[in-house]
Amino acid sequence: MFVLNEDTIWLTADVGLIGGLFRTTDGGSSWIRQFYANGNIPAKIYMINSQTGFFSTSGGSFLNKTTDGGFNWTVITGEIGFLDIDFSDTLNGWKSYTELKKTTNGGLNWTVQMLPTGGINGGYISYDGISSISKINSDTIWCDGGHAYYGGGSIERGALFRTTNNGNNWLFQIPDTSYRNEGYGFLQFIDNSKGWALGKNFIHTLSGGDSTFFTSIKETVVSQPDNFILKQNYPNPFNPVTTIEYEITSKGFINLSVYNIQGKKQTELVNKIQNTGNYKVNLNGSDLPSGIYFYTMFVNGNRIQTKKMMLLK
Repeated sequence: MFVLNEDTIWLTADVGLIGGLFRTTDGGSSWIRQFYANGNIPAKIYMINSQTGFFSTSGGSFLNKTTDGGFNWTVITGEIGFLDIDFSDTLNGWKSYTELKKTTNGGLNWTVQMLPTGGINGGYISYDGISSISKINSDTIWCDGGHAYYGGGSIERGALFRTTNNGNNWLFQIPDTSYRNEGYGFLQFIDNSKGWALGKNFIHTLSGGDSTFFTSIKETVVSQPDNFILKQNYPNPFNPVTTIEYEITSKGFINLSVYNIQGKKQTELVNKIQNTGNYKVNLNGSDLPSGIYFYTMFVNGNRIQTKKMMLLK
């Protein structure tokens, strides 16, 4: 649901022939089905204003935009949908799925935001997909989806990311020191000071988060594309088995994981120290539903690259 004002409310229903995108202009007393298309059924809705907005289909397969109040919708070619989305104006916005992306031309093109990864005391930081964005103003944005790994990756603590310069630089913090929250799936700030995040337990701040923020200290060392190469899987699309190849030219701790389009980890294909060389590993998708998946290569806790693949049964 998206509430534009006290009269105009948008609602999605991601179900069969009776679903679609619905709108009321009288506070809910009556509703009109504004859009329906088989295979492109709205699952999430966001409106910048009364005329311009976006919806994402179920599973995030498509991103759709309207500029005439929802009477007509255009698919943004080559772009997936969103779990969360927010705009500062009609041109500048943010959306999240497996990655955090930014647009400066009204959603026609999107650029991946490189969130910090790398070394911290006793562990490393990475992220597995962003599900929630909280925009305080055009410069200050928070998002969830981070994890701090300790003890060789056996212990996790949730991390939050923040920028105060419109995404030019990102820092992270680890609010929970008691290992109760392994990650966060909801995040909301109402101003610079007051905010909430939900893991297994809620956390709450009245001072704009912790006073200490961190940035990556190893990312530029290990992220050189000449050192680590992640190749496109083959065949693609696949059913049910596909092969992923990668190359490393220096010894490191390699993690190769597969995620669904909601950013949830499905399996770890590799999680060990490996020497210099060329490697390949098979993914068997027999137990996975058809759809779009992503596989990500981490080296010493730093995300090197993510690629998309499709399982068709």
